[in-house]
Amino acid sequence: MVPVLGLIGVGYALALALHHFESLAFGEVAVCSLAVLLGTIPLGLRRTEPAARRLSWLAIASALVVIGVVLIPHTLVLVEYTLPMAFSAVGFIMLDMALTVPKPSIGSLRLRRVRVANGMVGFIAAGAGVIAILPAISVHPTPWLVSAHVWLTPAGYALSALLVSLVIRERRRRDGATPLATSENARALFGLYTASAVLLPFLVWTAIAKHPLGGELWSLVLGFALLSIVGSHGLTIHRWRAELADAHTRQALSIVLTIAFGTLIAFGLRRFAPQGPAAWMIFTAGLLAACAALYGGVTYAVRLLLRPHFGRLLDAIEAIKSTLGRATTLETLAECALLPIREASRAFESEPVLWLVDPPYELRIDQAGLGRVERRGAPSALFGAMMTRPKEILVRSHLETMKVRRPDVRELTRWLSDLDVLCAVPLVHEESIMGALLIPQGKRKSTLTIEEANALSDLAILMATTAELLLTRLEARDRYVLERAHREALEEQLQDAQGELVRWSETMRVLERHHPSGEFNGALVTRSDAMQELVRRLKVFAPLDVPILVQSPSLREAMTVARLVHDKSASAAGRFLVADCGSINPKRVRAHLFGEAEDGASFSWFSLAQSGTLVLKDIVALPLEVQEELARCLAERRHPNGHALELRLVITVRESLDQLVTARRMAPALAERLKAQRLEVPPLALRQEDLHLLTLSALDRAVRCTGRESVGIGEEALERIFAHAWRGDVEELEAVITQAVLQTDKAMLGAKDLPLYGEMHGAEELEDPYLGTYASLEQQILLRAIERAGGNKSEAARALGLKRTTFIDKLRRFGLDDSEDRRFGGHAA
Repeated sequence: MVPVLGLIGVGYALALALHHFESLAFGEVAVCSLAVLLGTIPLGLRRTEPAARRLSWLAIASALVVIGVVLIPHTLVLVEYTLPMAFSAVGFIMLDMALTVPKPSIGSLRLRRVRVANGMVGFIAAGAGVIAILPAISVHPTPWLVSAHVWLTPAGYALSALLVSLVIRERRRRDGATPLATSENARALFGLYTASAVLLPFLVWTAIAKHPLGGELWSLVLGFALLSIVGSHGLTIHRWRAELADAHTRQALSIVLTIAFGTLIAFGLRRFAPQGPAAWMIFTAGLLAACAALYGGVTYAVRLLLRPHFGRLLDAIEAIKSTLGRATTLETLAECALLPIREASRAFESEPVLWLVDPPYELRIDQAGLGRVERRGAPSALFGAMMTRPKEILVRSHLETMKVRRPDVRELTRWLSDLDVLCAVPLVHEESIMGALLIPQGKRKSTLTIEEANALSDLAILMATTAELLLTRLEARDRYVLERAHREALEEQLQDAQGELVRWSETMRVLERHHPSGEFNGALVTRSDAMQELVRRLKVFAPLDVPILVQSPSLREAMTVARLVHDKSASAAGRFLVADCGSINPKRVRAHLFGEAEDGASFSWFSLAQSGTLVLKDIVALPLEVQEELARCLAERRHPNGHALELRLVITVRESLDQLVTARRMAPALAERLKAQRLEVPPLALRQEDLHLLTLSALDRAVRCTGRESVGIGEEALERIFAHAWRGDVEELEAVITQAVLQTDKAMLGAKDLPLYGEMHGAEELEDPYLGTYASLEQQILLRAIERAGGNKSEAARALGLKRTTFIDKLRRFGLDDSEDRRFGGHAA
């Protein structure tokens, strides 16, 4: 019904206009064409919605305004009464559609009040315009006249409604809404901005030039402004073309502006139009060429200015699509995808993020634009929202409008706000979520439009496919690297196991050949007071379950004390294991002490001595960090792997604890732990009461080891032994006695048979201490160093300032290696 009535009204107005036009000029033809175009717009609308019906009335009122303005100079009564109502109808419908299309977020009661107020203002403006046309009213005693300027009230109301609609829609463009509603609002904004750009400068120009209202030029300007408003609102309510409406709106706007400016140009050049047919054709061709060039410029300007956020995000999406094929790694994928997005946000501090789900990766770019990849998954709030709506772009502004009535989105909204995110785009590949792309808000004030949402959806499909390919390639490469590393690790474990098997086979062979249980079963010589004090302290500490420190310059004496501690302790039924700390590579000493396996370190010293006694011979050979770890184990009574220590620990040193700590050869924590349980064996020089029995014991040992018949010792030899300093302690005494037994064929050792070095030597020896060849002197130096170190080759090498390997090579060159092992008993572990 509305289109029919509209066509009738517009047709009657056109007939009235044609009746008063003496001859149709170019401007009059253009005005009639605009009126017909506006009058026929309702025929193309679907009037099932209220918005379509209101738009039909807007188009009809606009057509009547165009025809009425051109007929103002003719002062027709019908036009004078119709024009104020048409202006008021245009203003009322335009402002009402700004309030209701698309659906607003304000409450219905408040919206109803605003719409009623708008209708009342429009009705008052129309009434004021009609009253201004009425004849003078006699009010006794004088007639009452209304000012003629009141007739412009409806036009002013329409212009005010245009500006208010522009402000309302501009504010709604920044409020939270769906991309579809944002795009619909933006299309209406195109028409409002165009109408404002055409009308306001023209009003200023006419005010300055003092041109009268009405006429062809006024009708053309109003016609083009109203046509842009009606056309943009028509695109707003046609949602079935939503995916193309933004681009079509810009194209339609470009066409309208081109027609408007082309018409103005033609109107201005009408007096220069030639009269001949040939000249008219040339003039027309030139005008069309100018319009074509004008259309190109207007299209570029509209595309630059009226695309969402000046088209920065759309241009970034196109740039990503063109470079995405060059991504070969996740880092290059981050650079190709995230750098254009950050540039589009116009805020270089903003951080676009690309999350991948399986496996979880977080892709970012640094300030230089280089990609960074971390093994980190997406937040649970974002992942849960994507699982609920896998193909929906999560727009932050829209979620903020929903968080009051949707508590489930509050956490997600708060998280997006903290990151200043415009929207989160899910990456879906074959109905499964690959990840999410976070677009930063940056300096952008408006929300996401449907055109940008569609472009992001297309980009998400392409990025999901690319990410799937890269992850597949990365998974294959990681699998290859892992398999190769696993194979190399197995080969290395096999080699280590073979070496470990050989080493432990040798260790077991040494244990079987030289079992320590019977090596140190000899009794201590305890006639001196110092040794009596040692025996007393041994009886006190042996039954206690505490670690014992044995300080003795003699290795044999230290081992004998350690054996007595073991025999008198609760671990006497267990194994007595002696571990030489100086015989192990420093890099492997921790593994030998604690082990490497998590199950208790099989084949380590701690495991072999389980439920028994472990003697750590020459503890200073251990690195300081290993000593500190040992101190922690003793303090906590636990193995480094957490198991309880079930063994008795005896530690031997040659020097005092203070000297070792000062020289940084013993960890202070370990020294502090052991100093209270110290058993100190005095040096041989302070044990004169024990020297006679020790000499006889050494003589008996030498006779048994060499297979000689019984050999005695004379008084002079004993006096010389008592006079010697014995800096090498018991080992030196045994070595001297053994060498004397080997070199003599007498039944009684005399003073001259003892190969002593020091203050008791003969004058010829003191005069020339370097008697002999270089090889013999070097051999004596090596022997002397081993004697002073008590058989510890590492300690002997350190005393001479040599590397252990160099020292062992020299021993092997002189054939002293095996003999020294046999002399000092070797080592058990």
